[in-house]
Amino acid sequence: MDWNDFGIDERRCSSVVYGTPQDWFGSHGWRVFGTESGSEWDTLSHTLLSMVMSDNPEQAPSVAWFKTRKGRGYLKYDNASHGAPHAFEQRPVLGHQARICQQVWR
Repeated sequence: MDWNDFGIDERRCSSVVYGTPQDWFGSHGWRVFGTESGSEWDTLSHTLLSMVMSDNPEQAPSVAWFKTRKGRGYLKYDNASHGAPHAFEQRPVLGHQARICQQVWR
């Protein structure tokens, strides 16, 4: 689940809806995994693998949330684009992150 605390409006979702994914799902017995660095391949992979590979003897449902930057790829970063940073740093998609994924899935 992409959770960056913004929808299509300029105000934060948390100004209308209480809590976080941990509150919403954890309070109902779900296993909740997440990362504040949802645009980083290594943390995203680690979060998903932790959810899928960890012991779950009670067979509880699981959810993973990722905080990402809204508007990424549109090159518009201002307050109207929901607090995204003004500086744009483009990182290569392939590289050590792809190698980590290949190693994990072998």
